[in-house]
Amino acid sequence: MPRVDFESKPWELPNLDRVYVVRPTWVHYGHPDLEASHAFLIDFGFQECHRTANPERIFYKGYNDQPVLYVAEKTDVPQFFGGSLEAKSLEDLERAAKLPGAGRIRDSDFPGGGKVVTVIDPDNVPINVVFGYETVERGDPPQSVNSYNFPQESDDTKPRRGAFQRVPPGPAPVYKLGHFGHKASNIAILSAWYMKHFNLRSVDVQGNPFVKDEDMAVFYNIDLGNHFSDHHSFFHFAFFPGQKFPGPHHASFEVHDFDIQQQGHYHLLRNKYTQMWGLGRHLLGSQIFDYWYDPHGFTIEHYSDGDVVNEDNIPERHTVERMEEFTIWGGPLNLKGAFEGDARPKIAA
Repeated sequence: MPRVDFESKPWELPNLDRVYVVRPTWVHYGHPDLEASHAFLIDFGFQECHRTANPERIFYKGYNDQPVLYVAEKTDVPQFFGGSLEAKSLEDLERAAKLPGAGRIRDSDFPGGGKVVTVIDPDNVPINVVFGYETVERGDPPQSVNSYNFPQESDDTKPRRGAFQRVPPGPAPVYKLGHFGHKASNIAILSAWYMKHFNLRSVDVQGNPFVKDEDMAVFYNIDLGNHFSDHHSFFHFAFFPGQKFPGPHHASFEVHDFDIQQQGHYHLLRNKYTQMWGLGRHLLGSQIFDYWYDPHGFTIEHYSDGDVVNEDNIPERHTVERMEEFTIWGGPLNLKGAFEGDARPKIAA
């Protein structure tokens, strides 16, 4: 049965060829109806930052210091060109070019420039490694709520006095790409491959409630030693019942706080987009989640208030009997559409 091996701590095994990365950078999807996707992505909270005619692409950023977070490309069928991780150094990028399935180092034609290597993993899914792009000026966070008036002994001691909670309606501005991941044909093989070749550490493993003695998901923290980073920046998910193909699972983008997230949630509802799951709070990672389907069936998430961990956090396996137990609170899943494997995205290397 496919089980993730985290007990042997494979990320600690000596490997002179290991590629060290520091953070996720962008995800790249192909959309047959580029303008429908553009409308959705603007409503989701991205800022358009660049367009090209050949190939026909629209680039989007958030308000962090990265020049691009999401790339939408005009394609005949829905496609996935992969997500990317930022290499720690040029030497790490060069090591990425020597991995099994790696292409050559090439100049990036995305905003910010730099270099990129595309690696095809054992599931024939691309993972990109980038280095040397120019950062941009970090933007201001959106207007948020004032201090919360939690119960106090006296109203005179409440922190928000004479001020109001009146956040204007509209999209939830995206800050950064927090994580992305793949559906895996064999989660044991894929997790071993990624933990061998990258500084990815399985901070939590999720047992499969449908199949005994099998793992459903593995969440990878970028191992920065005693420095903290997001609970997971990359992940693998085993197939749900009905799924048949490896490929993209979802990409998740951080927003400022819960109120901003709710603002974006209701903006998307008002614009008649299809919700997948949320709002809720995950058990693993603790983040407040809100998943949506884009116009071509890809899953995309807003999240806020996620955990950060370091080498002192001990990996665990969590097994429950029902999917709902993987949330602290939240509603039911809508597993119709591409998430369930009804429409297979084409993998584009």
